[in-house]
Amino acid sequence: MTTATSRTDPQSRVVAARVLFGSALVTLAGGLVVAVAGLVLDGPGAAGAALVGALAATLVMVTAAMAVDVVATVRPAWSLLVAMLTYLLVVVALAASLTVVSDAERWPEGLPVSWLSAGILGVALTWTVAQVRLATTARIPVFDLPQAGER
Repeated sequence: MTTATSRTDPQSRVVAARVLFGSALVTLAGGLVVAVAGLVLDGPGAAGAALVGALAATLVMVTAAMAVDVVATVRPAWSLLVAMLTYLLVVVALAASLTVVSDAERWPEGLPVSWLSAGILGVALTWTVAQVRLATTARIPVFDLPQAGER
């Protein structure tokens, strides 16, 4: 028998939402920085490719983080397994989207794959740094304090 329970109180949900959406906003800003760099260095095609990569990576990262958060709330024992599986899914989804988009005929002169990759890598690095920073500075209660009048 264990005394571990899943935390579903509103305080922990608010903290998780702040970390998730804060990371998403910082990540989108990082993707815009890469896109502006592509625009300045190589032109509008590079900026478009960097934006496509950044948006795809941000969407995949946010979706995976939401899935892990939901599972950690409902079934904490499964959270590590789901986290590892979503990491695998992120890698496969980004590789598939890179392949599909790079073969698209929408780009007449060809998609600048280097800038598409730069957008994905920039977002991945920004996401990691933002998640670590926001999660380590979040005020998450480790234990429940007794209510007034209880012993």
